[in-house]
Amino acid sequence: MTMIRRIQPVLMALIALVVSQAVYAQSTTNAPLDALTTGRAAFEDGFYAVALKAFQQAAPLVTTPAEQLENKLWQARALLALQRADEAQQVLGGCQGEARGSALEGSWVYLSALALFEAGQPAEAGVLLRDFELRYSKSPELVRVLRLSANVLLKMNQPDPALALFAQVQKKYVRTPEAAENLWQWAEALRELRRLDAARDVLEQLTRECPDTLFADQARLRLADYYAQAQKFPESEKALKALAERVKARPDLRVAAWDQLAQFYEAQTNLTAAVLALSQSAVATPDPTAKLRADFLRGKLLFRLNRLDEGVLVLRGVVRRAGSGAMAAEAQLELAEQLLHHQRYEPALAEFQRYVEAFAEATGQRRALMGKGWCLWHLERFDEAASAFSKAAYVSSVPSEQAEAQGKVADAWFAGQQYRQALPIYLALTNSTDNAVGAAQALYQAGLCRMRQGQPREAEKLFTILSAAQPTNSENTARAWLGLALVREDQGHWAQAVAAYDRVAVVASGTVWHAQAWSGRGLLLYRTGKFPEALTTFDELLEHFPGDRLAEQAFYMRGWCLYLMHKESDALKIARQFIEKYPQSAWAPDVLFWLGEFAFNHGDPAGAEHQFAELARTYPKSELADKALFWAGRAAAAASQHLRALEYCTQLAKLYPESAKLAETRFAQGDALSELGKFSDSILAFEEVINKYPNSYLANLARGRRGDCEFTLANEDKSRYADALSDYRAVLDSPTADRDLKWQAEFKIGRCLEKQGKIAEALERYLAVVYTFLAERQKGQHGDPLWFTRAAFNAAEIQEKTGDWRKAVQLYQRVADAGVPASSEALQRLQRIKLEHWMLF
Repeated sequence: MTMIRRIQPVLMALIALVVSQAVYAQSTTNAPLDALTTGRAAFEDGFYAVALKAFQQAAPLVTTPAEQLENKLWQARALLALQRADEAQQVLGGCQGEARGSALEGSWVYLSALALFEAGQPAEAGVLLRDFELRYSKSPELVRVLRLSANVLLKMNQPDPALALFAQVQKKYVRTPEAAENLWQWAEALRELRRLDAARDVLEQLTRECPDTLFADQARLRLADYYAQAQKFPESEKALKALAERVKARPDLRVAAWDQLAQFYEAQTNLTAAVLALSQSAVATPDPTAKLRADFLRGKLLFRLNRLDEGVLVLRGVVRRAGSGAMAAEAQLELAEQLLHHQRYEPALAEFQRYVEAFAEATGQRRALMGKGWCLWHLERFDEAASAFSKAAYVSSVPSEQAEAQGKVADAWFAGQQYRQALPIYLALTNSTDNAVGAAQALYQAGLCRMRQGQPREAEKLFTILSAAQPTNSENTARAWLGLALVREDQGHWAQAVAAYDRVAVVASGTVWHAQAWSGRGLLLYRTGKFPEALTTFDELLEHFPGDRLAEQAFYMRGWCLYLMHKESDALKIARQFIEKYPQSAWAPDVLFWLGEFAFNHGDPAGAEHQFAELARTYPKSELADKALFWAGRAAAAASQHLRALEYCTQLAKLYPESAKLAETRFAQGDALSELGKFSDSILAFEEVINKYPNSYLANLARGRRGDCEFTLANEDKSRYADALSDYRAVLDSPTADRDLKWQAEFKIGRCLEKQGKIAEALERYLAVVYTFLAERQKGQHGDPLWFTRAAFNAAEIQEKTGDWRKAVQLYQRVADAGVPASSEALQRLQRIKLEHWMLF
């Protein structure tokens, strides 16, 4: 794209403003026709297609030759602004005779030359402009002709005369409104010629001499780039802020400035300032899509600032406003992944599930299912994690991604001690030719599975194969010897196991395998009662690998070694240091409990009470929390603090009741089973909720979920649709089901009917949801628009399949007019239909 073409919309708008004044003064029309006036206004606002249509409609309404010529010139301007130079040439060629000798002949010549230039004929344009100043000395086009002549020269590889023309215009018209545009074009010409220092000087002159113009605002953006490239960051920031804070600047330019400031601050790690800049960007832009993008970026930065609750609200707002499009999908996935990154596993799991249910794009589905698997993994729900990872492997089409997901399936089964399920997956992955490291790790894990299944000889064979496969690969050798050490340890061959651990340290010194070997060595020595040797091993691990994940366990085990060596004061010191250094450790509750026990057994009930109470307060979800409250009460009682002892007992009963909410548990079990793909078992769980707790609010939800399972099973057995319909109808007829649940049920009834080929009945159900929702909204009752949207879209798609485009458009129009999150998508759909079937509308 040429320089002229890039700046054409702005250039043509300003040309039109100036020329329109001259044309108006010379026109014989005292009161312009409404259509012509409308066209001018639309042109000035940048709506060139609307302007062109208005000028074309005005053509038969104007009667005098002057008015007709004026109208044709306006049409040409609009066509040029729309980059339709060939059509502009036709219009101008058709009025050449009328223009000759008229007051508008200079404008006709200028526009004709511009049309030739835009059509790729700069030489012809130059010929037409020759001697323009002599022939049309009073034309308002003079300054524009000079600039166009300069661009013609540039196009014809004559830069020096072109730049001289820009300088001439600037000298002659420095006090006119044309100065700003001339400086801008001059700077752009210099930029294209790679004379960047000169371009920067001209832009700086523009911002000084014409600070309140559109071109000065554009110059500030350009200068910010120049300054940044020259590492002049304060100057770049100053230029951007000058534009961003200028309230009279064009909104899109202000938004660009705020966005660049946000990037600038983010690069400087000033995330708070970046968040504020993005907030200003969202306020400044009138474009809904740009607002969403700014809020999306702001939400991500809020997470980086650990302002998690704010980040969640912002990204959820983006999802809600974006509807069901690409931005909604991106924001939903970002929200889930940020929560996972910040170890908010339960809410992250819910957000990943929302993505899986709402969006169908394959790459996003894979990421969501992998994220879901990781959440379930961290929640130690390994069976469900394996199911999620398996689904991720299924939806992926990239071999490396499939292998990664399958590896996590096996890891999840392994973590859940389901070694029989994990083993065949690991063995299959050992055949990978694309990922030798992954294959080696899989072989190592397969050996561990054999060992955990009580098959040490088979495990030893696999580890031996691993060692022999790449004897020069120290990492594989380390894996193999580590596996052999575990086998020897499992067989009770302690000395051989220690020797194998030592072998790992030799072949992989200083690596993660060295750390693992030293951890295993220390634990083995500890279990065999060799506490001094174990303590030495743990000390060495901490010294050489202080940042390794195993360092935490080594620190913990040092305390037990010292305690069992009867060095109680040293052990107590290590225990207290551990709590300070690793307060979030999984072993922290154990350490506090041991400190409490030690104090209690050594006649210090007050110290014991403090340790037990601290455990219960700090780690309420620990398996030791209820026991800690009990022993805190015992310690308080031992110190004759009976009221406090009673309070501990009351707190224990309140926080850890023995009774369970079985209805909610069974319902959650049904959900989990359905996620594992065990829909028949899931149905049994939901039936228990329905039968045992008929008055619970969960009964209607369980009927609906049972219907969902039946619907899924109907993919294999079509008779299941009848069972699903029965459940959905029961929900629809239930007096206790709320409005949104009934809409959901009616929509799903329609979906079942559609699957059964009963299209007319399905359409009736979809329309019932649509019209009921709209009727309720008119009454001021605003329900969840999800089922209204889905019903309307399904109904419209039925109309599209039958070729009834007008009815489809009407349904999409209702969604667009409803102001729901999917309104923008509905508008896009109806616009697509109108574009493809324009003759019907």
